[in-house]
Amino acid sequence: MNVFSNETCQEKYLNSTQGDGFCPAVWDKVLCWPPTRRGSVTSQSCPTNQQGLDPSGFVSKKCLETGQWEGKRPGEGQAGWTNYTPCYTPELLQLTRKLGSSHEAQVKLNEAE
Repeated sequence: MNVFSNETCQEKYLNSTQGDGFCPAVWDKVLCWPPTRRGSVTSQSCPTNQQGLDPSGFVSKKCLETGQWEGKRPGEGQAGWTNYTPCYTPELLQLTRKLGSSHEAQVKLNEAE
C-alpha cells in the first residue's frame, strides 16, 4: 500500500495492535510510522527517493510514556518530530549547520535571493 496521507497510513495499520499503550500510526509527510509501544523508539531505513538523504542510514521516532510522539505540541498534529538527521548527506548536514535555526536560515536564504 502506497502511503500519501495520514488516513492511508492509519488504514495500513488498521489491524495492528493499538490502543492506550501505544502511540498511533502516523504519516510524517515522508514515511508512515507503525503504532509504537509507549516509551520506545522505532526506526526505519532512510527514504530512497529524497535528494540530500543517504538511504543507507536509519530514521527514528520516539513514542513518549504519554502515548504521544516526541515533539508533539498543541496544534502540531499527531506526527510530532521525526529524526531524519542520521540520513543527511555530509553536504546537507554541513549546509544545515551553516544556516542555523529555521528562522535564521529563512533570513539567510532571503538575503541570498
